[in-house]
Amino acid sequence: MDLIFEQEWESRLICLFQSMILKWPFLKGLFILFTTFGEPFFLVLVCGFLYFGYRKRWGIYTILCILSTEMTNNLIKNIVRRPRPYMTHEEIQCLKPLDPRYDLYDEVRQGFSFPSGHSSGAASLCASLFACSESRNVLIIGVPIVLLVAISRFSLGVHYPTDVCAGVLLGVLNTIVIDRLYHNIDRKVLYLLLSLLCLSGIFFCTSEDYYSVIGIFMGFMAGNLYEEKHIGFEDCEDVRKAIIRTLLGGLLFLMITGTLKYAAAGLFVPESKPALLYKSFRYGVSAFAVMGLYPHLFRYGILK
Repeated sequence: MDLIFEQEWESRLICLFQSMILKWPFLKGLFILFTTFGEPFFLVLVCGFLYFGYRKRWGIYTILCILSTEMTNNLIKNIVRRPRPYMTHEEIQCLKPLDPRYDLYDEVRQGFSFPSGHSSGAASLCASLFACSESRNVLIIGVPIVLLVAISRFSLGVHYPTDVCAGVLLGVLNTIVIDRLYHNIDRKVLYLLLSLLCLSGIFFCTSEDYYSVIGIFMGFMAGNLYEEKHIGFEDCEDVRKAIIRTLLGGLLFLMITGTLKYAAAGLFVPESKPALLYKSFRYGVSAFAVMGLYPHLFRYGILK
């Protein structure tokens, strides 16, 4: 059963910000811009640039922190199953749906509300970058961005204020836990433990986001171990090449997952368990190809 727990001030605060958007329409564009810094594609671009070029070690660490945060976030979402605020309050508008192609009230497609995935992802990126660099500049730049992402999420009507608070807290706490484990136990053991935690959600998770995340997470872990054993590419000091590697890696991911999606078109009932498991499979294969196999090309041409 979906859980609706809130204080009256939460819906009032959302309505207050949405009334400001109605009065000053340019605010909607700003909030959509702010929320972009918590979007998966932005997190992927930052981590991809680190991994494929600037600092490979930082890339592995930040990807691990962010993916484990997103995985934990989705497990909690599917346990709590809190509806998004616009689903239970007629006065609250959804100004930026998770997936505009589908019904706003489809919880499988639009996801659950608690905690906020954008807020947890942004907080995890900020915390993991600080742990890698130990630079105060990361906090000076990152903390305001995390706060703006959090504010934008409830202002757009897709989260409650408590969702974003819990998301930020989850992102920071998860990064602290992963940091301790990362530096104190063998990487293969850590990946095994995280894999078991990932797969536990298969028995009760229904949202598409969960199956996307565990597929990418499993593909990342397998790809990372393969790359370290068989390739071992080094950091690229050329920023231009690092950007090219990142963009081509992203394009490769989209091509593989798109091809696998097309190949299975019509084979599964939409939103059924087999369809969701296949989504994990195609995301996992794509992530493994990009993280593990794609770096073989770094010996040649413009990628070298």
